Amino acid sequence: MSICDLHAWADLATVLTFLVGAFAYIRYQYIFHRKSKRLEDYLCAEKASGRDQGQRTALQITRQIGLTSDEIIQASFHNPRIGRRVKMDSSGLADELLFVYESEGKK
Repeated sequence: MSICDLHAWADLATVLTFLVGAFAYIRYQYIFHRKSKRLEDYLCAEKASGRDQGQRTALQITRQIGLTSDEIIQASFHNPRIGRRVKMDSSGLADELLFVYESEGKK
């Protein structure tokens, strides 16, 4: 095998590495966007039902739509229509983190 062949293989490996990395990144972003949209739609429907203020805990969301707590928190930081509220206990300490749909989104 000559040195020229090694350079060609190295060039090909570099291009393939970039393409695989770009594909993986785009796929991750697409899946994350779908999960964020699913969370937004769920919270919007809960708020529109009128039974309560539409606030849900991570455990309730996990049970209903199957996202992990980490995915819920990430989506709430990236999607301006998903708000976070802190429920305080009687001593004034944070007890629970609640998620709610915000139609306007905070700026």
